[in-house]
Amino acid sequence: MPLRIGVNSPGQNTIADLRCSGSKLWGPRLLLPTRNLNTALLLHFSHSPMTQTQPRTGKQIIGRILRIALLAAVLMFALLYIGDYVILRIRIASGKGGTGTVTVRPVYAVPQKDRKTEYIVGDPQQQTCVHSLLPHMNDAPCWYLERHTEPHIDM
Repeated sequence: MPLRIGVNSPGQNTIADLRCSGSKLWGPRLLLPTRNLNTALLLHFSHSPMTQTQPRTGKQIIGRILRIALLAAVLMFALLYIGDYVILRIRIASGKGGTGTVTVRPVYAVPQKDRKTEYIVGDPQQQTCVHSLLPHMNDAPCWYLERHTEPHIDM
């Protein structure tokens, strides 16, 4: 789109007015002083209150609500994870039992040639866990390991 630049005479307050011809979108103006010409630029950035904007459709409104909800959910999960980690580190530093151990008996699923699966129960093992809501430091939460004492391992 062509630009129209208008500058007043040097004796007056000179203003350069940048406008896109054919565009109906005019916005609030920002005055920027320039050092060399002792002028001010008048720039348009967004919609002006003088023009009418199209009403938002239901699809746009729902899309905006979903984007805000998704952003809120991600931020809340990040805050939960960070808070859980900070509480775990405080428990470990104070010696109040931030970690624990759970006895786990792994079950190995070995496929056979006749498309059957043979299950072999392994020896009990002590597995380290953390007392928190979410997994941290490459360890699962203790509440999860206590409910899953026989993990199935596919071979």
